[in-house]
Formats: sequence, C-alpha cells, structure tokens
Amino acid sequence: MPRELAQTNLQLYDEVAPLGWSETDLVRLRDGYDLVCELFSGMVRPTGKTFVAHLVGTASALVRIGERPAVVLAGLLHAAYTLGEFGDGTRGESEPKRRVVTAAVGPEAEWLVSRYTRLRWAPEVVSGLLERATDLDAEARDVVVMRLANEVDEWVDGGHRYAPAAATNMQSSLDALVSLAERVGLPELGRELRALDASANAAEVPVVLVGVNRGGSHAIPPRSHRPRLTLRARRQLGRRRRQILAFFRR
Repeated sequence: MPRELAQTNLQLYDEVAPLGWSETDLVRLRDGYDLVCELFSGMVRPTGKTFVAHLVGTASALVRIGERPAVVLAGLLHAAYTLGEFGDGTRGESEPKRRVVTAAVGPEAEWLVSRYTRLRWAPEVVSGLLERATDLDAEARDVVVMRLANEVDEWVDGGHRYAPAAATNMQSSLDALVSLAERVGLPELGRELRALDASANAAEVPVVLVGVNRGGSHAIPPRSHRPRLTLRARRQLGRRRRQILAFFRR
C-alpha cells in the first residue's frame, strides 16, 4: 500500500505527539479512545477488521492532512451514534448519548459527530455535495472531510478485496469521491484513494480468505455473552412487575 495509517491508539498517539496539541486535547484523545473501546467492543467491519482499528485509522487520516484536534476527535468517534453500543438497546442520537460523547471529546467534536450522523451517504447525496462543494459552510466541509477520511481507511489496507459486497459500493463511488476531495480543497485525499485502489487491485487475495456473507458491520460477542432483553421487553417486564406489586398492595 502507498502508506499506512495508525490502527492502534499508540500509533495514533505517536502521530499526534509532535503536533503541539494542548493538554486538554490530548486528554480528550485518550478519553475518546477509551470510549471507542467501550462502544465498539466486539464489533468488526464487513472485512473482519475490528471497528476500533477503523476508527483509529479514520482519525489518523485526518491527522495526516493537518485537521485540527476537534475534527480528528470527531473522526475517531464518527460512528458512535449509528453503530456504537451505549447499553440502552437503541441506535441513533439521544441526549444521554450526546452527554457521554461530549464528556469524552468536548462539545465541538461531539457536534461534528452529530452532523456526521445526519449525513446520508448515497450516490445522489454525493452528487449533490459535488454540485455545492465550494459553497459548503465550515462545519459541513468538516463533515465531508471526515467522510473522505473514513473512505481512505476503508481502502488503506485493501480490505474491500476480502468483502465483495462492500467492494461493489466502494468501487462504484471512487470517481465521485475523488472529485469531491478535489472540490473541498483536498486533492491529496483524492490522489490517495486512487493510489490505494490501484495498489489493492494489483494484489492477489487467496480465495479461501474472502468473506462471502459479510454484508455489513457486525458484532462478534465473547463466548461468555448471554442474550439480553430488548428495550421493549424490559419495559413490558417492568410494567408487569409494577402491576403485580400494585395488586398485592391493595
């Protein structure tokens, strides 16, 4: 591959250490990584790559292009609300979840994570962004750059070769992503994607290592895992318990 991105917290710390970040931002980086480990424990990408490594790689791609700490921190937690496990049985944003993320990485980074969550990523959306790329406000541009960094990590180790279902979508969107990178003033990201794609296509992959049925990110629970009640079931159980207690109090 043309270059490697950080895939562990220690590699990411080594990239950030010489950049002169404030102590506050360094603490947020550490706390953000700790939160990532909690939210994505056991989670893997369609390729089988751990989700934690992907999130670190996304943050690393942002460091490499000189983004400010808040954007890097948001990149580290960009999937928190879509796929992170906060322990309440729900997906998506909520005020309690936002408070958790804010406590770890600060309000500016959390807001960018929130905006990233609301950005649908589909061919028609990318086409719309291409048309107005030069008119995006600063926050919208930050979110687009985060998304492009996400794609760089997807390509960096050629992982899509091991997940055909993911590769189809990635290959079809490459031209649009390269154009989008150019229009937001980061042509180096576009060139990176082209180089990574060419390198991946030139490499041979043993057929036995290709995952056939991995269509999306998924969790691999430890063997000690026990199924838990859904949020709806817990509420129903609580309601039934209150009804029984009320009956015996009569």
